[in-house]
Amino acid sequence: MVNPNSCAPVKADDASIAVDPRAAGGGGSLAGMNPTWKCLRCSGDDRYAIQQVLIADNTSANGIDAFTLTAHYGETGESGLFGGKMGRSAVRAEAVVCAKCGYTELYAKDLPLLERFAAERQGGVRRLRG
Repeated sequence: MVNPNSCAPVKADDASIAVDPRAAGGGGSLAGMNPTWKCLRCSGDDRYAIQQVLIADNTSANGIDAFTLTAHYGETGESGLFGGKMGRSAVRAEAVVCAKCGYTELYAKDLPLLERFAAERQGGVRRLRG
């Protein structure tokens, strides 16, 4: 479960934004922090940056989980007492929302994991080129 207070939506020009160094595939900056960003729908430049997109977890009271673009449950590569250990890995998302029209862009936070999913044909990921 994710603490919703640690990743609340903020105005993109807020100087107090704590940037996750893993955001945008290790680039160290939130996608919405680009000073030249323009909305693809209305050309507005006022936006909200959401460092981690969250969704309600309806299986528990007051539950909130991270929104994931895709996930895979499988072997971790480590060995355990009864064979290979199993684990879950997920590609989480960050978002930029236009403050004028609401147009929303999602960005994958872990591009190396997305690449691994594509290479190993996991999580329904295929890389399309061209």
